[in-house]
Amino acid sequence: SIRLSALPFFIGPLLIFTAQSFWQAFIGRLLMGLGFGLASVATPSYLSEVVVPVHRGLFEAMYELGIATGMLLAALLNLLLQALSVEGQLGTLACWRYQAGLVPCAFAVPLLLLSFAVPESPRWLMQTVTPSSLLASLGEIVWLGRPGARQRMETVKTWTNSENGSEALEAFDAEVLDEEESEKANSKDDLIRLWDEQHKALGNPLFSREISREEVAQKRRTCAVL
Repeated sequence: SIRLSALPFFIGPLLIFTAQSFWQAFIGRLLMGLGFGLASVATPSYLSEVVVPVHRGLFEAMYELGIATGMLLAALLNLLLQALSVEGQLGTLACWRYQAGLVPCAFAVPLLLLSFAVPESPRWLMQTVTPSSLLASLGEIVWLGRPGARQRMETVKTWTNSENGSEALEAFDAEVLDEEESEKANSKDDLIRLWDEQHKALGNPLFSREISREEVAQKRRTCAVL
């Protein structure tokens, strides 16, 4: 959704910058509004899904601070463009084309590029509970650096690549049992707790050999990348 919202931010200003009619400029502004609306919903939702609960308030505040900082920078750039226009340094193009087209487009480029580096939300991946989605969500949890995720991924790799993975499974079950019986069970990471519940409810499929060859191959390819 964040990547999708970056596209109207990029295309809309380009339409305005090159506008030859009222309707082209209107469509450009419409796309910019659509992108802003998508980002205003998708970004806070994404942060609430991937950030550790104790830090969510901080990241949400940083999101609002980022919006305010961006508006300030855009206003300063528009002021500079207005001054350059008065001095005749912008050529024959009207100042508003730069202010309403070039400046927003310049801000949209890094947003679009950075969106490709943002991991998928593990909670979103786990909405469809399948072995492949569980493995993909575990990889994203590892990327986020949540405690316990790396150890679970190593257990999956050991089980997948070994001829006899019973020892790895027993170690994993013992670890989960210890966590559940520990006094610190309530402080277990929220994403790890959700992953364990979904994995157990599905019958621990990542440790089962009663799956198709395609799923085994997919598991090994994913584990090799992770």
